[in-house]
Amino acid sequence: MTDQQEPKTDQQESKTDQQESKTDQQESKTDQQESKTDQQEPKTAQQETKTDVGTVKGKWVNIHLLVSPEDPNHLVELKRVLARLTFKAHEDAYCCNKDDLIRLGQRFDPKLRDPAAALQRGSEQFKVSSDNLRKAFTESSWARENILIAIAGSETDGTSGVRDGADATLRQEMEKFATPAG
Repeated sequence: MTDQQEPKTDQQESKTDQQESKTDQQESKTDQQESKTDQQEPKTAQQETKTDVGTVKGKWVNIHLLVSPEDPNHLVELKRVLARLTFKAHEDAYCCNKDDLIRLGQRFDPKLRDPAAALQRGSEQFKVSSDNLRKAFTESSWARENILIAIAGSETDGTSGVRDGADATLRQEMEKFATPAG
């Protein structure tokens, strides 16, 4: 009987060794994945906002603020810049921050009681003027150093949709405000 138990023990030890080897391989893969993740650069934060300029497709021109993640406080700083943007409606002014966007959403639709739904509705209603955006950037050295401005170019939600001859200067000014590529 002892002779029969020894081969089983050897087999069990062999299985245990194989399991440990698999565990070591899995840990090695995990370490490699973590290493790859650590080597990846942080992603750029993006904030999209609508201007108060309409397009021929009945939409609003979109502006994208591409925020460098190099500053560890980039989200705090972005919120500071966004809070300088205002939208005037319902005989009131609303800042581009969570509380005011909820207030705007509830003012637009008084039946909204859920703050998340009101925030979404307020965000849809909020439009920023080019002048207001330009002023927020000229008053913030952090914004000028850490945010690239991209303006959509399509006719649906971009400057190609600003076509009327009377709007040519407005379109050109908006496009000039975008950060040049390169």
